[in-house]
Amino acid sequence: MKKIYFFYSNAIVFNDKFIPVVLELARQGHPTRTVLMDAKSRRRFDEVYSYARWLEKLTRVVRVSTGREGVLAKCLAMFNFLRLALDMLVSRDYLAFFDDKKTSWLFWLLTRIAKARGRSLLFTGYHLDMYPGFDEEAAQEQNKAEMHKVARRRKVARFREKSRDKECDAVIFYHQDQLPKLRHFRCDRAVILHHPKMQSWWREFLRQCPPEYDNPVVARAESFISVFLTHQGNYFFAPGSDLDVLLAETIRAVRAAYPDTLIVVKPKTTVDKDFLDRVLAGIGDKNLTLTTTPVALLAMKSLFGITTCHTSAQFEFMCHGKPWLEYCRYSDFWKGYYPDVTCTVRFGGVWAETLDELMIAVSAAEAGAPAVMDNFKRIIGFQEQPLDISLFE
Repeated sequence: MKKIYFFYSNAIVFNDKFIPVVLELARQGHPTRTVLMDAKSRRRFDEVYSYARWLEKLTRVVRVSTGREGVLAKCLAMFNFLRLALDMLVSRDYLAFFDDKKTSWLFWLLTRIAKARGRSLLFTGYHLDMYPGFDEEAAQEQNKAEMHKVARRRKVARFREKSRDKECDAVIFYHQDQLPKLRHFRCDRAVILHHPKMQSWWREFLRQCPPEYDNPVVARAESFISVFLTHQGNYFFAPGSDLDVLLAETIRAVRAAYPDTLIVVKPKTTVDKDFLDRVLAGIGDKNLTLTTTPVALLAMKSLFGITTCHTSAQFEFMCHGKPWLEYCRYSDFWKGYYPDVTCTVRFGGVWAETLDELMIAVSAAEAGAPAVMDNFKRIIGFQEQPLDISLFE
């Protein structure tokens, strides 16, 4: 058995892709440590109930950060860090998985230790290239003035990809069309994991280790319709079509075709809770509940999923053979920025821009379910791939 260090990312999109791999390797008997390096990663861990319960059962959770402010808390966090670094220094021939985001010098030091004493591997955050051939840097230059205005007004994150400076032995991608991105890393080896959540080993894991849900209503339900809330007050949306408007219209469309079906709403962590509570109170739907359950686990019970704006959650639903609808009226800026406004249609989903279009899509969603997974596998060139520790050695 080989020791594993899994450095939990403070960005959910990275964890959501890679956690199934960590869980399965731990289930196979490899002693695994889940490392929470900073306060944000601790929050992300607590926010995703189902994954946290699995990781607590199958791995040893190491909390480097205390999650608190103050001199004493910082001293304790540094002590925890030194103890972790020493453990990695005295151990040999292990695997250490880090996300590929640019982070602090502490991460840089740990990747150097892992490369010297074991194997340092970076996991990425996206299934495949959603906009092939798109030159993001050129688009930024073309739209620089508008982007600066948007950033100042709404304090959105920069689009530019951060530089990569972590030491590693290999970079993990989920599709071969990501391989050109290897040039951004100080590494010349790539490992391809073919869509872990579509693999038979993940289905077997779910059979042996059923997930726990944060919400008893979700746990008891045999089926429901999932609605995902992506952004709020953002540059994606056309004027007058912010998150509250899109959500209210989405619930209206669902109730027109499914008057009694449970609706499960999963917001991004960036959606303001007070804002959401006010919106849901205004809608007044009694058969609706909120959850932090990961998208892939909601997909197991969902009839179909709907999102406000595009999101990688689409791929999680496609992996389970469930229909996917996107409802959004994009801003002129967004339409001008990306060559394809959304990648939903390209991968077999349905994009609706008006309430009438959404109502038609919702009414027809279940009828298209059987063909979804087969079409998705064909589009992405899916391959069955057993998961074994040797894949990373």
